Amino acid sequence: MGRSNRRGNYRLYSYSNSVHNYAAVTALDEVVTWESLLSANVTLALPWTGSDSVHSCDRSWKILPPLPPEHGWYEFEITGGRTAAAKSLALPPFGFEDEYDQVKGYVIGDRFIPDGVRVVADPSRLVSQTVPLHLVDSSLSMLTRAVAVITRDGKLVFAKQDFPCESDAVVVQAYEDKLSTISHIKHVPPALDLAFRFLTHQRNLKLERERKYVEGEKRRELLKSSSSAIGRREIAKHDFDAAAKAALQVAGAEFLSANEEYRGHMAVRYRYRNRRFECVVNRHTLRIVDAGICLTDHDTDEKYDDRFTLETIPLVVGEAIDKGVLVVWRRI
Repeated sequence: MGRSNRRGNYRLYSYSNSVHNYAAVTALDEVVTWESLLSANVTLALPWTGSDSVHSCDRSWKILPPLPPEHGWYEFEITGGRTAAAKSLALPPFGFEDEYDQVKGYVIGDRFIPDGVRVVADPSRLVSQTVPLHLVDSSLSMLTRAVAVITRDGKLVFAKQDFPCESDAVVVQAYEDKLSTISHIKHVPPALDLAFRFLTHQRNLKLERERKYVEGEKRRELLKSSSSAIGRREIAKHDFDAAAKAALQVAGAEFLSANEEYRGHMAVRYRYRNRRFECVVNRHTLRIVDAGICLTDHDTDEKYDDRFTLETIPLVVGEAIDKGVLVVWRRI
């Protein structure tokens, strides 16, 4: 997945702030050289995936404050050739992937399995065989072939869906039928084989987690904590949104919304570290039922979701981001 040293030309686009539709600034066959970027202010549509810089296939710019509120495609006004100011959300330019080095493979959640991967069947090593994928289209199905591009800082950004392989539909059916193996299916490429193993293992972990929660629910007592924590749980009896907002603020996360899930549980959406996440909590105790991310010790298969509360789960997410091991399952 090495980058090429492309230099010189980059197609420019302008966006309508009202409808986010794009139109070429120049004719489709006309390009603007990098020299012109140094002498005039121009607007580029670029993907932003965090940090204080924004990157194209072969250029980087320092972002002038404020940073965008969350990851996404934005219009950036390039000023002086070295800095960029985020203006508004944008659509990816049509055909932008042609300017970048590309990688094909399978998307599962926000993880990417590139074609040609060497499959290691050890469950504890499944996650390490995948890589993070940024700006994934939320409408993608459970298992999708896709094209990703490599930005100048080495990150993978979702570009578009790719044509499915011959065995994709059969493998998805095997997963839905809860088969434990696909050895009977012919012509399964390594990336698709790994995707099936990955999905199946994570489903098994989730089922086991749910089973343990049901068994231990009657034995579990309310967490004894500080008076403020007790107060938040008292508020949750009458105004869950207010309690959730206060709990998330403890770790510096922003409450977005909450919806009834099942059996007295609430699906809570929040923003943290410029990204959106969703978890399921007990509406009375604010204890995590489903963290929405993988919290399993792959050496012992021990699950840790219910060891955390709405006050602490953002900190766990942040630690996973810093270590590069974040796996998100409840994609928004």
